[in-house]
Amino acid sequence: MSSGLRRSIRQAWARWRFRTLFRTFQRFPLTKAQVRAATSFANETLVVAGAGSGKTALLLGRAKYLLDSRRASADEILFLAFNKKAAAEITE
Repeated sequence: MSSGLRRSIRQAWARWRFRTLFRTFQRFPLTKAQVRAATSFANETLVVAGAGSGKTALLLGRAKYLLDSRRASADEILFLAFNKKAAAEITE
């Protein structure tokens, strides 16, 4: 089995295992694309999207997933926000 196939299987399993988290942890559930990004096995995540598209929700979901799955500890996660509203949401 190729490493790419193994990674795809692990990511699909992560999406299934944490499906309830992504439906309930914010006011609005994450979309399928957001869940895919939140459960990515990439070491870094850059999110570029338009206003009101759910960037902050995605990043908060990713942080929650990383912490709950024990793939990262709180001191290994860095958020950068470039406006006051996003910064306020992240610090809540």
